[in-house]
Amino acid sequence: MQFAVDSTPFCKNMEQYMKLAAIHMVDLMRYLFGEAVEVVGTAAPDGEHIHPSISLKFAMV
Repeated sequence: MQFAVDSTPFCKNMEQYMKLAAIHMVDLMRYLFGEAVEVVGTAAPDGEHIHPSISLKFAMV
């Protein structure tokens, strides 16, 4: 899943971005595929812009 949104108007840092915007995509993935068995994340801050990358691995059923 790819999620892209300009969070600048309402998110001032990575924590706010995850809690106010990206969490909805994580929730959807968990709803569709169950709990993640592995989570890896990175970020490339660029001044006021936030560029996170999150990888969720789910168990094969």
